[in-house]
Amino acid sequence: MINRRSLRVKVLQLLFSYFNLIIQREDKNKLQLEISKQLNKSIIDIEKYYFDIILLSVLLKNINQEKKEIAKNELIKKSATRFNLSNNTVINFLEKNSEIIDGLVKHKNSWNTKSEEVRNWYNVLLKEDFYKSYVSLDNPNFDQDYEFFQHLVLKFLFKNEDIKKFFEEDNIFWNEDILIVKSMIKKTLK
Repeated sequence: MINRRSLRVKVLQLLFSYFNLIIQREDKNKLQLEISKQLNKSIIDIEKYYFDIILLSVLLKNINQEKKEIAKNELIKKSATRFNLSNNTVINFLEKNSEIIDGLVKHKNSWNTKSEEVRNWYNVLLKEDFYKSYVSLDNPNFDQDYEFFQHLVLKFLFKNEDIKKFFEEDNIFWNEDILIVKSMIKKTLK
């Protein structure tokens, strides 16, 4: 999943750290083991963040679906296009993809549609221009869904300050890892 270049960068970072620490410490074998564990954890974290971003897009779609059901049950006369996100074919495909489901199970995440953060991010999404133009479309086709998903992930999820801050609090290397996760998402989009 992670490309060779990204792995090389991580290995070089840890090798640099190793050679700096080897001068200061006596037990080289223990240090090698620690560095190896750090590399493994770093790779697992990157994979986890990849699945977190996918999950976040699915959760935003699910919140939109909930709002659609509430509007339907309360017989609210609102535009059906307001709920285009709940019918996005790209996100629906990702939600049902077995590899992604396996990855989400492997990297358990406590997020759900009830999470305060996710709901706040959804409310911020509603104010975005690309979202407003997407919901103004009548029955969007696959290309329009695909373009919206690209904007959602690459321009909203990766660039929104609150979301970036959330990931940075979780991992101090997020600024470096975001580039790798972004390239993984771009490969998935292709």
